[in-house]
Amino acid sequence: MPDGVVVTLPHVRAPDAGFEQPFALLEACHERVRRSLDLLRRLVREIGVSAVIVTHDLGVARLLADRLLVMKGGEVVEGGLTDRLLDDPHHPYTQLLVSSALSV
Repeated sequence: MPDGVVVTLPHVRAPDAGFEQPFALLEACHERVRRSLDLLRRLVREIGVSAVIVTHDLGVARLLADRLLVMKGGEVVEGGLTDRLLDDPHHPYTQLLVSSALSV
């Protein structure tokens, strides 16, 4: 059994996605990301593997992480259970991140 697994999401190449179909590439990429996240979530939940996920997407963090660390300038500013931290952030930077994600 390997000590760790690295999962990357490669760029999706869609040669038929031209200017007349501006969203075809985005839709293909979105589907690949969704399938990869579903696979990672199953691995974590069913097999019990641990995963470190680095993301700017708080929706992905809420979906995949039980615990969350918020970093600013290379330093951890807040950490805790994901739902609690995103529902009731205490640090001003975490509050800013959560409010900006909700306003998009």
